[in-house]
Amino acid sequence: GVVGRTRSVSEHTCEVLLLTDRNSSIPAKLLRTGDFGIVNGGGFTIGGDPVIDMGMPATPPSMDNIPVGAVIQVGDKVVTSQHSSVYPEGMPVGTVTSAGMNKSGLYQVARIKPAADLARLRYVFVVLQLPAGPVAGPRPGAVKHGANGNGS
Repeated sequence: GVVGRTRSVSEHTCEVLLLTDRNSSIPAKLLRTGDFGIVNGGGFTIGGDPVIDMGMPATPPSMDNIPVGAVIQVGDKVVTSQHSSVYPEGMPVGTVTSAGMNKSGLYQVARIKPAADLARLRYVFVVLQLPAGPVAGPRPGAVKHGANGNGS
């Protein structure tokens, strides 16, 4: 599932804004109904063991701005939406653990359990964003590598 967004890169490391960070916002939708919202990180408390606390935010992420008429069920899957300029559509974000009306009564809010177990991550895949437009095929004269990698 989605872990976060790369903020900076160096030769051997990168800094990632985790989806649980209070500064994180991800355009998302409920997979079952197609209703849209924004997944916002809940944030962390200061103190404790950061290795343990990293995967357990004080306030779990929430999906905000869900339309009032949406029927949200505990267990609904949340995925990235086509309204994102950062994430491809359909990447798993998490699962609804609870839902209710916002205090204003203008939209619903759902608490989300992230799809990725942030406390146990060892490796992640980085999704590179391609430029808009058609994807170019191989260049003329480019060598196609076979299964053994030697050009045959």
